[in-house]
Amino acid sequence: MNKKLLLVVVILTALALTGSALALAPMGSPTAGLKTGQFRAGVEYSYSDVDMELEGYKLDSVTSNMIFGNLGYGIMDEWEAFVRLGVANVDYDDGDFSGDYGFAWGLGTKVTFLKQENLDWGALFQMTWTKF
Repeated sequence: MNKKLLLVVVILTALALTGSALALAPMGSPTAGLKTGQFRAGVEYSYSDVDMELEGYKLDSVTSNMIFGNLGYGIMDEWEAFVRLGVANVDYDDGDFSGDYGFAWGLGTKVTFLKQENLDWGALFQMTWTKF
């Protein structure tokens, strides 16, 4: 029980210290869905439209598209890891800034730490890199 409590505290602390991101990558369920040794392949798409402030400048309607191929592997029954490869772009409405589609990639892991009859609890960690 102490290990589970420590994991929850670490995750909540990390979330509290995390800033906002310009382009949000697809996240999905925070629980593992693969059994030991299973593979999964899929396609992911994400569209975001956000208002943000950057070094004192207010930017309205910054949009981004991300398209990924995703490959996952079940490390253990309650733990999986994945990698994604694809492309992403970003556009700002006033026409001063526009990024063509560029290479994007990421990796992540999902862990299920508590299974209940109607609800499973888990954690998702992922990182995504892109260059416009």
